[in-house]
Amino acid sequence: MRRVFGYIEKYLGFYRRNGLKRSLARGAEEISARRSDMIYNELVHRTRSARFSGRTKQSTQRDAVKRSALITGARKYSVIVPAYETNPDYLSRMIVSVLHQTWGNIELIIVDGSVSNTVCETVEAFRDPRIRYLRLSENLGISGNTNIALSKASGEYVLFVDHDDFIEHNAVEEIEKAVRDGAELVYTDEDKYDGARDRFFCPNRKPGYNKDLLLSNNYICHLTAVRTSLARRVGGFRSEFDGAQDYDFILRCTEEIGQTKIRHVPRVLYHWRVHPSSTAGNPSSKRYAYESGKRVLESYLERRSIKGEVKHTGHLGFYRIEYAPKDVPEGYVLFLDSRLIPLTEHYEKRMASYLAREDIGAVGARIIDRTGRIVSNGYTGDMNGKIRGKYCGMNRCFSGYMHRADMQQDIEAVSNRACLVRAELADCYQKNSWRMFEEIRAKGYLVLVDPEIVFKKT
Repeated sequence: MRRVFGYIEKYLGFYRRNGLKRSLARGAEEISARRSDMIYNELVHRTRSARFSGRTKQSTQRDAVKRSALITGARKYSVIVPAYETNPDYLSRMIVSVLHQTWGNIELIIVDGSVSNTVCETVEAFRDPRIRYLRLSENLGISGNTNIALSKASGEYVLFVDHDDFIEHNAVEEIEKAVRDGAELVYTDEDKYDGARDRFFCPNRKPGYNKDLLLSNNYICHLTAVRTSLARRVGGFRSEFDGAQDYDFILRCTEEIGQTKIRHVPRVLYHWRVHPSSTAGNPSSKRYAYESGKRVLESYLERRSIKGEVKHTGHLGFYRIEYAPKDVPEGYVLFLDSRLIPLTEHYEKRMASYLAREDIGAVGARIIDRTGRIVSNGYTGDMNGKIRGKYCGMNRCFSGYMHRADMQQDIEAVSNRACLVRAELADCYQKNSWRMFEEIRAKGYLVLVDPEIVFKKT
């Protein structure tokens, strides 16, 4: 019953923020997502069952030898877990998932801000020398507690795991592969887990590093590994952003190192546990976290000396930055097909405002047809080099996978039938949109698409 009331509250909130039309579209997307979740859950359970059923005594011994061998001379990872009055079953599963990693050279630092002895007793039952348990005399909050663990970490890289979640057995080993490629910040895909029904769902298949998507939502989130020296250099976590402290931390890390040292591991290696008090299970239970996220972005703008306003979108935890209009009448060129009708007021002014950021070279818009379906929302290349339109044919009221169709984001190309570029890049114009924006990106600029700026085909 509590779960039902949670869903009702969630949809009523969405209706109040977005109106009937968007709510009906969201309901249709939700039905489709639930079908996909059922297939995903079955696949995960089959994969896990096959992996464990095939484990003989010999294979278990081989894994133990592998872990032991990896310790000698291997890179060390510190797994940091701030704990507070954690359910023993949740905590135990998290600990087991860390200790059973195929990468052996790890330490698990659990910093406990609890009043009771629940966490202490759970940890003591393991008696594993790789666990470093720190009992605090005072609970300093999630940021303060995490910073204490960070100061004690002896690994070259730190990973951050929530006390009630768990990771896949090969998570650290997969991260190590990216580290060998020169990464200082690595993130993986994740999903959600409902322990009451033993159900895995809502897999978050993330894109590679996308600056403007990150400025719309903390899509990096879990599982994140950061070079320890980098984590300390940026100052660790800041308590004033508790609730979105990881968002603030990740943003500052990415600013420090830039895109070339950020890697994405396209595997679901982190399971975010859903229960009534978690953000994953009931987004409205931690609304303060969304306000903290807004302040994170406001802090980012201030830090970068960029004028703009951060706004909540219709989706909790997703944001929109509206940059202050830039008064440069000769500073850009607007390419607009005369057969397109603008549905957004002040579209030129809004597109030009992005040029307040020196890293943006071009801004594209969304184009829809007469029926309200998307004709163009930017273009991307797939693994085979084929160019594909993003969200083509989708109802414009749908928000797409993980709401990303609604988000400001960087993209390989936009339609040159409705775009604005810096004046100094106007000579990049070509009839072929892909080649045009490929040239702009080659000059070191970002190409951004804003799906709230809409044009309609006549």
